[in-house]
Amino acid sequence: MVQEGKSNEPKLHEETAGRIGFVPSCPGADTSDAEWIAACDQRLEELGKLEEGWNGYGAAAPNDLAISLAKSVLRRLAETGLPAPRVSPSAEEGICLSFRNANLYADIECFNSGEIVAATSDGRGQQNVWEADSGRQEITQTARRIGTHLNF
Repeated sequence: MVQEGKSNEPKLHEETAGRIGFVPSCPGADTSDAEWIAACDQRLEELGKLEEGWNGYGAAAPNDLAISLAKSVLRRLAETGLPAPRVSPSAEEGICLSFRNANLYADIECFNSGEIVAATSDGRGQQNVWEADSGRQEITQTARRIGTHLNF
């Protein structure tokens, strides 16, 4: 979960940063939903191979539950027309699907515990954080809320 005043960016060892590759890992809006979903699925499989402590601060690697939830969420995101998110491990143990549009930020974190939390930020300190159920309707509502926040 994003905490006020704290970055949601994972902290990495120098040697880990190159191995994980923190660059947008899924194709952009010029690709079909099927293409970016496939690329994001591949990225999730790569993140499933991380070792415990991957960030140098003892964070657990994303587990099968977090990866499965993230795959499900990605499909709901595609159905709502959102562009491909950035897919990264969460320092809070799970998977982070994040979006940025200028100073506006949003993410959906799928935690190893099975919990899903979404957050938006306006870049000036105004943050909203809410829990989301993994059901189709709830994720669709969350995706629409994020799309509206980001002006997509």
